[in-house]
Amino acid sequence: MSLDFNNAEFPRLLPLEKSFAADQVEAELKQLFIDLFAEKLAAAVFDANVLGAAHLGSLDLVRKSVNSDGLALFQGDREEAATRYLYRAWKSGNVQGRGLHFLRTYLQMLYPNTWSIEQMWQNPSMAYTSGMLTTEELNSTFLDPVYDRLVMVLTSRVKIAIDHDAPLATSFQKMLIALLSILPARIVPEFRARAPVSIGTGVGIRSVAIARLQ
Repeated sequence: MSLDFNNAEFPRLLPLEKSFAADQVEAELKQLFIDLFAEKLAAAVFDANVLGAAHLGSLDLVRKSVNSDGLALFQGDREEAATRYLYRAWKSGNVQGRGLHFLRTYLQMLYPNTWSIEQMWQNPSMAYTSGMLTTEELNSTFLDPVYDRLVMVLTSRVKIAIDHDAPLATSFQKMLIALLSILPARIVPEFRARAPVSIGTGVGIRSVAIARLQ
């Protein structure tokens, strides 16, 4: 059983270990109880003691807590460290802070430095989803009266881009299911594949939409 800290120890029957044994039979019985507790019950008792902070317990306890809270995580080489960290982040704000900040943490754990998130702006005088811009695009069009920053409103639509060559932590379908479990209902994500393209003498980033969750 793997624990969160290297110096974490399972509970022991210290009172029994320190107790006096009157004879050989009592000493052998005492040792039998100590061995049975260490083999059969110590791990369960350890997990019971950290139920209020499940990320400190065994990976099995973390998985059970994650499932009971409705949070979907991926299995892989970095599963244990990522699961403990993400679950701690998930519980730290009693889920009240769930949103783009947690989504950024989630993606960074799965795809380190190979992703981007951009929330979209909308001109209320135009049909919804027409002429939507990211913050970067809005900053580059500030001279266009159609996209006056003073009238643009922030929407719940979000572009999530992952580098096309980033090693996938799971299948795309599983990723969609997982993100549905962590995103609040108000967020409408659009997934894009991000790839470098040549622009004159430099290199830019081009993204292509691959899915949208309504």
